[in-house]
Amino acid sequence: NTIVYVVKGSGQSLLGLKDGESLGIIEINPEGKTHQEMVRQLDMYKKEQVAKTGVVSGGETQEEITNNMNRMLGQFQGLFRGVGRAKVDPIHIFMDPNTKPMQQKQRKVALHFIPRLKKHLEELKDAGVISGPLKSEDAIGWVSNPVITAKKWDDQAIRVNLDLRNMEKA
Repeated sequence: NTIVYVVKGSGQSLLGLKDGESLGIIEINPEGKTHQEMVRQLDMYKKEQVAKTGVVSGGETQEEITNNMNRMLGQFQGLFRGVGRAKVDPIHIFMDPNTKPMQQKQRKVALHFIPRLKKHLEELKDAGVISGPLKSEDAIGWVSNPVITAKKWDDQAIRVNLDLRNMEKA
């Protein structure tokens, strides 16, 4: 079962063609033939409100969870500041030796993320997590685009991941 949210008003569709086809909501039939099978339907229901009182997780109320988190934040401040960095030996990623490295075409970063991305990259560089930037002639091997999303808990914080789909295929 898949939950699909429908909202009032006009906006960009969150459901793509492939998703619609896999859900049985959309069927493209260029030959014009009819099928006897029934297309799945969407059932409407209202989302239930999350309880603001009472036990919410692990036998604790939200207030107890928040208090425990604040206590841990105060007790282990050093662990929750700055950039985390694993103190382990470098890992080796085994890949098919016949696979040719791919360089993704550069994608534009959304304008509202650019200042926050620059700041985040400086923090990573200062912490020794990344180096660069590389000159274009040094960009050989695998080159992947960043995927930037806003963190839900802080409207100024961003999450930066790499689009490694091509590398995963190797």
